[in-house]
Amino acid sequence: MYQFEFKLDDSDYLEYNKYHRFNSPSGKKNLLIMRLLAPIFYVAFLILTYENPIKLIINFFFFAIISVIFFFIAKPIDILFLKLTLKAIKKDGKLPYGNDVLIQFDEDFFVETTNESEAKTNYSKIEKIAVGKKAFYIYVNALQAYIIPFSVFKTEQHRDDFLAFINNKTRTIGDAPQYGRS
Repeated sequence: MYQFEFKLDDSDYLEYNKYHRFNSPSGKKNLLIMRLLAPIFYVAFLILTYENPIKLIINFFFFAIISVIFFFIAKPIDILFLKLTLKAIKKDGKLPYGNDVLIQFDEDFFVETTNESEAKTNYSKIEKIAVGKKAFYIYVNALQAYIIPFSVFKTEQHRDDFLAFINNKTRTIGDAPQYGRS
């Protein structure tokens, strides 16, 4: 069938987290909330510090400018928090991903082997296959996905053949998962 051997690094893990954060329903909701929090707090501040109409108008325009700026920097701030979280996890000495990965796709299941673990997964467990900018993400639940970097494929045709293979395996087992491209 298919077998891939590759190394994952921080950038692969960060790309997966960015994909998940900005494409999942919960991630989109959290980003929207983050973008709306600054304006909500500022309105509360305006109400609590109301003195006269002129100050209110000046503060309102200042608020509008700050809100627009925050709307555009919310995503980069979120990415910064992802990087800081990864750094904190690494500081504890445990990587949230396996460095050296061997993943084999057989007839009824696939097996991922890393330095620390081996996981056998039936194709029926796949909930979603997402196509990111640099990798496939094979979701087995709402938060966990196997990362398969595009760099493991010799050609674009090889990559498309694999996607057709995995698509066929998941479509032949009950409900088909969702496929997405970002």
